[in-house]
Amino acid sequence: MKVSYPADPWDPASVGFIRPLRQFNDGHEYRLISVLRDAAKTRNPFTILARAAARFYEAQQAATLSERQALAALGAALADLAVTGRESYRALKGLSFKAGSSDLTSLELATRAELAETAVPPTNADIRVAIDKALDRAYDVAWALCGPVVQRIPLRAPLGWIAVSGEDDKPHRPVNVPAPLFEQHEIEVPINVPVPDGLALPRFLRFRTRFFVASGDGGLAPAQSFDRRKLPDDVPLPKIADDHDVILFLHGHSSGAEEGLELIQHLIQLGLERGKKYSVISFDLPNNGYSDTFANTDIAAEDATTYPHWPHDSGTIKTPILDFIEDFVVSFVDELSKSVSGASPIKNRIAVIGGSLGGNLGLRLGRRRKTHPNSAWIAKAVVAWSPASVWMPMVQNTSRSKGPEFCLAEFKKPHTDLSRVDYFHNVYNKSQSILFIELIKPQPEYWYRAGWDAKYFQVLLSRLARREIYDANYGKWHWRVAGEQLIYSHFNNTEHGVKTNPVWHSFNDVRTLLVAGEDDNYPWVGIYDGAKTLGYAMRTEGRLLLVREAGHSIHAEHPRYLAYEIVKFLNARSMEILGVTREDGRIERFVGTNHTDGVPFDLSLQECIDAINCGDEFFVTGSGGEQVLVKVVQGLESGEYLRSTADGVAGNNLDSLPESGGPGAAWLNVPMSSVSRVAMAPLPDGRLELWANNGAGGLF
Repeated sequence: MKVSYPADPWDPASVGFIRPLRQFNDGHEYRLISVLRDAAKTRNPFTILARAAARFYEAQQAATLSERQALAALGAALADLAVTGRESYRALKGLSFKAGSSDLTSLELATRAELAETAVPPTNADIRVAIDKALDRAYDVAWALCGPVVQRIPLRAPLGWIAVSGEDDKPHRPVNVPAPLFEQHEIEVPINVPVPDGLALPRFLRFRTRFFVASGDGGLAPAQSFDRRKLPDDVPLPKIADDHDVILFLHGHSSGAEEGLELIQHLIQLGLERGKKYSVISFDLPNNGYSDTFANTDIAAEDATTYPHWPHDSGTIKTPILDFIEDFVVSFVDELSKSVSGASPIKNRIAVIGGSLGGNLGLRLGRRRKTHPNSAWIAKAVVAWSPASVWMPMVQNTSRSKGPEFCLAEFKKPHTDLSRVDYFHNVYNKSQSILFIELIKPQPEYWYRAGWDAKYFQVLLSRLARREIYDANYGKWHWRVAGEQLIYSHFNNTEHGVKTNPVWHSFNDVRTLLVAGEDDNYPWVGIYDGAKTLGYAMRTEGRLLLVREAGHSIHAEHPRYLAYEIVKFLNARSMEILGVTREDGRIERFVGTNHTDGVPFDLSLQECIDAINCGDEFFVTGSGGEQVLVKVVQGLESGEYLRSTADGVAGNNLDSLPESGGPGAAWLNVPMSSVSRVAMAPLPDGRLELWANNGAGGLF
């Protein structure tokens, strides 16, 4: 029997994650060994490829099979680094290694220099063979990561693990993690940033970020002519058709564009089922995913993030990094709109959706008409689930201030060789205890509800993804954004401590769907309770959706359900019932105002039932301005009819309406506290939703 040497399986797992080869992992959260990191740090494709070619030559001269295999694997890993790092890839774009080119001659000289002390000096033919192996591997990897989707898929699997060193040259495309099955693009986002001391004029900076556009129309680019000595051309930016509604997905804290993939596919499908075409844009927020990497201090000095810590402290709350991220989203859409719009600019037809940090940003964007009147675009609608900062600001409190104190201390620490391990320990393993009693669990315990089957698998996948993109800037950005979200609050006054100033959420005027999971109510943050309180307080048009058996990541736990609710909300008309028409004591017609289209309506009972079943929101308004949803009810003998969700608490509100709507209507007088949550009929995944609404004038 022939015996082979121990081998690492090259085929990727079904989820698309590929483990690093054992010999190239230094044991610190998949960090590469020093010989590979030293090459990646150069960010110079000449240097990296020359080292790769030298190892391939040495492999041919090795005395044993195991030595040949080890050196060839090292050569391949080095060649990978010439194309997986953003800066090295950018430099490689300007080079040509075609036969007879000056760049190829220079690479031959560099390779010979790498082999200057080799026992057996290489011949010119040996050098060319070794260089060909290095270039073949590098260009194969480039096409597998950066080519059109139709070519990426078949090229990627046979390559197995691909070396990438995010700490030394951040990757610009997913490498050993699942890539979206949509074309990936990059765009440079120009943005004005105040100087750190806040005294000089704003600086005009540019940051590149990666994005993709998903739609039911496919939009895949055609295959390109494959060439092992030429990088793939950048896939042309798509054109978003004028008949498509546009959804902008904002990912959560320290995540990336791929976060919404499963939700996105359901949004597109459910939209098509309703006759709506959606183009969903998902991109990497600054310093996240595969975007440019830069220091947080490029945006604001360390001491620019301020808050009163101790109970006796005073002072304002400033969150310059959160402010920058919000501005970046606006600038991204404005810049992208120039390239992908047709006759109708996409920035005029965007709904913004997102959870956690994405939900926080969505709520902030929903008030820019008032807080930033010169904004280039305004969202048509906002969908925010499990939004951060729905707690009171964690300031001026000995216990609650410990969270931001820890986060804002972490981002100020000097980066060392141990910072990578510390980061992953603090995020994934660290808990806080007093007298052996665990008070705060590791962060991932709060990302998903307890008991969800896929919880710990999803946590593992997130850890694998962060290992690939982690660098010093990413780690510091993580802690600074986390700290700023803890000290910021949608309930706070625009200037902390000045009670005569309005609270932030009072500026929201974009139609909003606010969603919270009943199991996302952990100590200290209590997002479920906070979102519920915010929903009752907000006076913008929209709806609060409270969901049973759901935690923080509703988009991951219940993607089709959430997509169903989003599509229903985006297509819902806001219908205020002002009067009714009765026949033999039974209400047969309803009249009122369609606030979405700005027109009156006069609909039969069955037409209203059909409209509600399709997602339209009918409501009645009380004398105090409160709005109460109307639902479809199955009668015991009379069939389906409409009923207010406040019936049984404050009488039959529909029966109290006059025969005709208008100024003489007998308005309702239902206190806000009397409106209870109502369990609806089972939805697509067999679950029930909890919901409440106060229609065009308020969300609760």
